[in-house]
Amino acid sequence: MGLQYENASEEYSKVLENVNLFFTVVFIIEAILKIIGLSFKGYWISSWNKFDFFVVIASILDIVIDLILQGQGSFSFLRIGP
Repeated sequence: MGLQYENASEEYSKVLENVNLFFTVVFIIEAILKIIGLSFKGYWISSWNKFDFFVVIASILDIVIDLILQGQGSFSFLRIGP
């Protein structure tokens, strides 16, 4: 979020999108592995796991909204700035 700036090149913006997608996938895999390792019930005991799961869901929603609204404006769920 802090790396975006106005009048950024298309290539720069594309790299940021790819980095965002990569880390979202990494966090999804982490959440899945923790749920498998700790069991579904054990995963929800920790408040940090609840927060991590919220971040994963919010990131997925951001990607889905970007795909839906692609070419229809610059609205984004989690992004601030241009």
